[in-house]
Amino acid sequence: DGCMKPLFIIGAGGFAREVVSYLKDSHQAGLANYEVKGFFDDTKKEGDTHCGLPILGGTDTPIDPDAQYLIAIGMPEARELLGKKYEAQGANFATLLHPAAYVADTSTIEAGTIMAPFSFAGPNSKIGRLAFLNLYASVAHDSSIGNYTVLAPYSGTHANTKVGSTCFVCAHATITSFVTVGNGARIAAGSVVYNNAPDGAEIFGNPARFR
Repeated sequence: DGCMKPLFIIGAGGFAREVVSYLKDSHQAGLANYEVKGFFDDTKKEGDTHCGLPILGGTDTPIDPDAQYLIAIGMPEARELLGKKYEAQGANFATLLHPAAYVADTSTIEAGTIMAPFSFAGPNSKIGRLAFLNLYASVAHDSSIGNYTVLAPYSGTHANTKVGSTCFVCAHATITSFVTVGNGARIAAGSVVYNNAPDGAEIFGNPARFR
C-alpha cells in the first residue's frame, strides 16, 4: 500500500513484540496506517530478525525524516534518553492508541505515547510525550502525567492528580485525588499515595511513605 507510512521501532525486546501486536490490531481496526520496517537496537546484531522483521542497526542510525518512530522500551529513563536523542534529529513520533483503550474525546495525548489494551485516559486528562500506559492503567479525569512517564499494569490516578515526567508507577499502585508527584519519582507496586511527593522520591507502602 503506497499510502502507508513507514514506521521504525526503537528497541527489540519483549515490549517490542507487544508493540508489533498493538500495531497489527490498530491496523485491522482501521486506526493506524503504518508499515513497520524494522527495529533499531544497540544490543542486537544488524541483519538479525525480531518478530519476523529486520534489525536495521543501532540507535545512532540516521533518522528518516519521512518516517514515524515508536520507542518500545518500558523504562522511563531510557524513553527520555532516546526520545531526546531522536527529537534532536527531528524525528517524528507516532502515537499508538490500541483500539481496546478508552480515550475520552476531551483528553490530550502527545506524540509518541503508547496506550495498551484496556488502558484509560479520562475526560480532560493530559498525557505527555512518549509516555506509556500499560494494560488497565488509568489516568482519571482532570489528571495529568508527564513526558516519558510509565504506568505499569493496573496502576493509575484518581481525579485531579498530577504526575511529573520520567516517573515509574508500578503495578497496582494508586495516586489519590489532588495529589502531585514530582519528576523522576518511583512508586512501588501496590502503594497508595495520599500526599504530595517531591522530585526523585521513592514511594512505597499503604499509606505510602517517601524515601
